[in-house]
Amino acid sequence: MKRYNILLVEDDWMIGDLLKKIMEREEYNVCWMKEGKDIFDIIHEVDLVIMDVMLPGDDGYQITKKVKSLGLNIPVIFLSARNDMDSKLQGLTIGEDYMTKPFDPRELLLRMQKLLDNQYGTFTQIKHLYIDAEHKKVFNNDLHNEVVFTAIERKIFFLFI
Repeated sequence: MKRYNILLVEDDWMIGDLLKKIMEREEYNVCWMKEGKDIFDIIHEVDLVIMDVMLPGDDGYQITKKVKSLGLNIPVIFLSARNDMDSKLQGLTIGEDYMTKPFDPRELLLRMQKLLDNQYGTFTQIKHLYIDAEHKKVFNNDLHNEVVFTAIERKIFFLFI
């Protein structure tokens, strides 16, 4: 399975530390930031963002709007203590999912995996290759690119897989 890169933007030390440990235990690569001002240095390497809404400086909504304005199709799950309907609707309009605090980390992990599967397909890993059978694509992790096949090579490869 591909090790997805997760960006966790959470200013609460206890929540951030706990979520980072839980996600790493599930074999995600996690970068935890306590505010959103520096995320643009790494955003092109991220597969999914877990974004707190209430942050120092720009809030999670503003940061996510900036990310989306770059044309990046990175799914975002908002985490927030705000449980009013207007906040939820705003979060679901800007991002892909919204969870209110407190929450069960198992639910967050399941929502993350569903978004990742929908966004990137389900992968099988064989040595340095990640195989996305649903979209008929193969990625070479060592070279950091997609393997290019002719139409016949692709059919043969996926026939054997």
